[in-house]
Amino acid sequence: MRTDDRADRTVAGLMTKANADNLLSKAHTPKSPRRSKTMFAIHPQLLADCHALGRLPATHLLLHKNAAVPWCILVPETDLANLLDLPVAQRDAVLADCKRVSDYLVGPLGCTRVNVAWIGNLVSQLHIHLIGRNPADACWPKPVWGHLERTCDYSPAQIAAIRTGICGA
Repeated sequence: MRTDDRADRTVAGLMTKANADNLLSKAHTPKSPRRSKTMFAIHPQLLADCHALGRLPATHLLLHKNAAVPWCILVPETDLANLLDLPVAQRDAVLADCKRVSDYLVGPLGCTRVNVAWIGNLVSQLHIHLIGRNPADACWPKPVWGHLERTCDYSPAQIAAIRTGICGA
């Protein structure tokens, strides 16, 4: 995470909704020539459903607000809707970020499986879901979509720990 991304944090280590919206909807330096004349913003629905945790090398890291299962969402800066259509270098960098999140879900969080999906039916902006799963979770073995009835919130300390665990100090 870049140092300047930390500036809008509250004392508890969380970004307020207004600060997250401000941080993630600002223009960023393009990583690919395809974005050279456009502004990047994360889709408002993703921001409404998630805590903005910061930046990884190739993506923006979000944490789904429902803590019933550990559910991260990665958003690369691109106009393309399909992960497999990204230029090879960008796709490899995005997949490296996916591996980083997966390692955290399996390692410190002890998940036995990581479900990965980029669907885009409701939010067309490319975003990759990484969902930690295990036989004791709220809707095992069903998919989370349409089956996750239980909801619970993350504490500020849990969000800070996940941010630190994935993004670093």
